[in-house]
Amino acid sequence: MAVTPRPLSAEDITKRRLPSILQNPQRTSSRSISPQTFVGLMAKWDSFEREVRENFHRQPWAGSQRVLTWDHDLINKERVKCASEDGVTGRFLQQVGQVMTCVGSELRMHLYFGDWQGDRDSGVPDVTIWDQNSVAKIAGEMKTPWTLNLGRLMSETDPDRPTREDFEQTFTLCAGQVANYMKLHQYQYGFLSTYDETVFFKQETHRFTSAWASANGVPHGTERNVLYYSNAIHHDTDFIPCNPTVNQDYRAFIDKVTLRECMLYLMTQVEEDPGSHPYRNRDTKWTKPAAQTSTGGKAKNLAPDPSKGKHAATPSAPKSSGSNVSTQQHYSRGTGSLADKMSGLRIEDKAVEKAPVPRVRVRWSGSRREYMWISSQGVESAVDKHHVDKNKTLWVKIRGLTYLAILA
Repeated sequence: MAVTPRPLSAEDITKRRLPSILQNPQRTSSRSISPQTFVGLMAKWDSFEREVRENFHRQPWAGSQRVLTWDHDLINKERVKCASEDGVTGRFLQQVGQVMTCVGSELRMHLYFGDWQGDRDSGVPDVTIWDQNSVAKIAGEMKTPWTLNLGRLMSETDPDRPTREDFEQTFTLCAGQVANYMKLHQYQYGFLSTYDETVFFKQETHRFTSAWASANGVPHGTERNVLYYSNAIHHDTDFIPCNPTVNQDYRAFIDKVTLRECMLYLMTQVEEDPGSHPYRNRDTKWTKPAAQTSTGGKAKNLAPDPSKGKHAATPSAPKSSGSNVSTQQHYSRGTGSLADKMSGLRIEDKAVEKAPVPRVRVRWSGSRREYMWISSQGVESAVDKHHVDKNKTLWVKIRGLTYLAILA
């Protein structure tokens, strides 16, 4: 008996997971190397999923109930096999770009997805979101899912995750390419995607006090740009209801927002906020040519293991300490010595949302002191390194990134 296809509105489409792409056995075996690596200040965008869901609930869905397509396997399942980055980019533009351009149009947005013809050496993104005046607003960089597993790279639970050194080396290299586009073309937002997984970025300018300024030999009130990065959002994540007006804990929204829902959030930001472009970044310590860094421009091949099945869980951020955080935020540097990474940072802008700080517990092994950091799931793991500065402030290095810590 034939099943009647169900009509889908803009809201229905946004809430749907993406179909998995098909891979051609005769495919590329190596990832394109990023010409830039990130050396600036970096912080986790912990509240990303909650902001995405808040944005979804703000949309005027009641006024956009027109049928855009039908729930039919003949059309919605992938039929094209990919063998290269260009093929993956094409499927992303179809399943995300084409679809979300239509959704945006229903919501009275004047944005569309596309690529950009130009000289690659000058910094041209693989995917761009444009406004009605053909002004680019968001940069996206694509990689192939069989040569870069973002979920494994950023996971704190996958037994096959890379070492902390490999995480720092690979992620800063991948982030550097997107960050370079964001600065070069003055975008506030960007993303890195393999189609299977996508990480979203935003940059914000912060003013730091004399504690950090004096440690780095710069004047009081120095402004630096910070690159925030989200969890890896998986293409097949289902829309799971979670009301942000009831639950304010950002961890409650992890693995509950769809990729299209996330893209709608970025589209809304650039549509509603004229300040998102051009977004000025005068930070001289932002990216460097990869050849000038210790990585030598070589990224680890973190290809998925086909025997592992479904992706590993997206990591949760370290648990917040609540009111003890004050106005401090955790930042890390893309490259540099441990001493350089351990320079104290304090943020002045009271309006900036407080970022979670790792809770650290002291454990004694005989006469030797060990520092263990506690994940949001309550799992204890040893920190890579620790340092106590002249102000008796504890800094810890976790998964290649450095954080200001508090004792649990």
